[in-house]
Amino acid sequence: MNHKHMKDACTGSRFLKRVFLEDHKIIYDGYSDYMRRRARANVINSEGDVVWGGLYEIGEADLAPLDVSEFAPNSFDRKKTVVKDEDGKTYDVIVYRREKRERCAPSTEYRQTIIQGAKDCKLPAEYIMGITYKVSG
Repeated sequence: MNHKHMKDACTGSRFLKRVFLEDHKIIYDGYSDYMRRRARANVINSEGDVVWGGLYEIGEADLAPLDVSEFAPNSFDRKKTVVKDEDGKTYDVIVYRREKRERCAPSTEYRQTIIQGAKDCKLPAEYIMGITYKVSG
């Protein structure tokens, strides 16, 4: 979601709007040596919950660099899913996710990157507050 992260990974990316994924939630899980043995954000199935995020338009040439930035396929898998905007319009998108792992705390720096992305995408304030203080979901 972080605009700077997206521009660094996908120079041709363009932010379109905020969207949400129903029946999922964000958690911090798994350990990453790259992240100093700290957790990464992950999206897991969770009936009744909602994950907010940013909808970006990217080109075919942006997929490989985005895979690298998201540690795919070694850590995360690129998956197709459907998200909605606030008007109920649906969009076919890709998300990066993995099987749920042991929950743990992310680094302060990484959490700030996630929070900045939520602000960049103008996600609902109450949602940002939830991801600001949530460690294990």
